[in-house]
Amino acid sequence: RLGAPVDASAGRWLSAEQEQRLRADVRDALAALAHFERPRGVVLTLRPFSVEAGELTVNLKLRRQAVEQRYAGHIDALQRALAAARGPEDQPPLALYYDA
Repeated sequence: RLGAPVDASAGRWLSAEQEQRLRADVRDALAALAHFERPRGVVLTLRPFSVEAGELTVNLKLRRQAVEQRYAGHIDALQRALAAARGPEDQPPLALYYDA
């Protein structure tokens, strides 16, 4: 099911109301972008990226390769879910990943 946490073993789920509110916030944030600029999906982490974890440089620039490696399994799961999804393009599926 799209919208369910990819890592269910973490045991933390959003309530239906929280998930609906988050989806609305994502849609609102993406509304200003042209259709072709909008991401088709989102992987959410509750832990901010940090220099210590290797996801940011000391200048606070994103280390894309480190982020892609850390979340590779969740990105792959999102891509599989998107490939299977048949829904409106303007409502991106939301894969939730909870980082402890």
